[in-house]
Amino acid sequence: MIVRLSVAAVCCALIGCADGSVERGGMVRRDSAGIEMVEHSRVDSASVTWWLLDEEPAVSIGAVEGTPEQFVYQVRDAVRLSDGRIVIASSGSDDVRYYGEDGRHLRTSGRRGSGPGEFVFPQDLVRMRGDSLLVHDFAQNRLTVLDPSGEYVRDRASQRVDQVLGIGDDGSLAVRLRIAPGTNTAPPGRIFRPQAPHAVIREDAAPDTLGVFPGPEAVRVSGTLNRRPFEFPMDPLWGRLAFSTFHDGQLFVATGEAPEFRMYDGAGRLVRIVRIAPGLEPVGEEATVEIRKALAANAEAAVAPDLKDYTEAYARRPAHETLPPYLDMRVAADGNVWLRDYDVHWTSELWTVYSPNGSRLSRVRIPWRFRIFEIGSDYVLGHERDELDVEYVRMYRLRRGN
Repeated sequence: MIVRLSVAAVCCALIGCADGSVERGGMVRRDSAGIEMVEHSRVDSASVTWWLLDEEPAVSIGAVEGTPEQFVYQVRDAVRLSDGRIVIASSGSDDVRYYGEDGRHLRTSGRRGSGPGEFVFPQDLVRMRGDSLLVHDFAQNRLTVLDPSGEYVRDRASQRVDQVLGIGDDGSLAVRLRIAPGTNTAPPGRIFRPQAPHAVIREDAAPDTLGVFPGPEAVRVSGTLNRRPFEFPMDPLWGRLAFSTFHDGQLFVATGEAPEFRMYDGAGRLVRIVRIAPGLEPVGEEATVEIRKALAANAEAAVAPDLKDYTEAYARRPAHETLPPYLDMRVAADGNVWLRDYDVHWTSELWTVYSPNGSRLSRVRIPWRFRIFEIGSDYVLGHERDELDVEYVRMYRLRRGN
């Protein structure tokens, strides 16, 4: 008797997914104690759909020469409003600037200072209803509300906010809170992960905890600087990064401990795990030896003797045997999750896009030295540097494939 097996049955037999369903591209979807598990094989760039960005930006803000309003410096965030205006938060000028669809400067809100509507380190911009904006001033631990025209409205206590992750329909904010001093300690030379509390905050109310998640890995180093002892953290070689964001009532978390990202509901309950590959890629001894040699040479050539301890510690810091699974994560306006490829030189321009339900949608190549701030339905907005290291905020049109 000849037994005919379907492709789905063969796939299940090979990967042990008797309780799951195999979908397009070999993706497996199953349920585990009420948590949906989505599992992918490694991405094959030759067989996936590609989305493309236009070669030239649709909007470019920044200049080599011009008036002060045309220059952008130490840009921390940017958003696009419903009427096409682009708003930029800059810690270099400590203000919030509004630009038109053509990149022309319209107005500047705030200046450096501690008074109402003034800023010291504007870091996060959050779009509110009707194109009002919430500005997170990290240095002053303050949240400032601007109306749609950019006029100051009021301040709101930030309650130890480290980063604003998103806003709910009721105006509540999902945030990552600052880590209390002394909470995370480790002996010098050992890799550790600060634990970052995430919460929902409402006005005049205590934070509602969403969960505590690992932050980026670090290793504590010590030495002397200006003949005085110092001790501070640096990142290990191939250190695990951590990302989190809030969109449409869900918290997205990617800790780099495994090739996956996780989705939580508004109460902090885990609802879905999306595994993007079967396992982590090995680094290879040759790559580690190569980079250690280069770092040691840099330490030897250090011009400032006071930096010798630091540069030597940087060269011999601990290293992982496997690569982190991604270099960045963003969640688009439509809920799609974008993950940036990791490579040993941090030069990858490739991203993989996953739908809100965990299906793999496409690959995208972004311009070199471009850092994404916001992804819309048909555009990508971000920060870019040219060959002279001049800063720009640019918007590229996104062309989706079939």
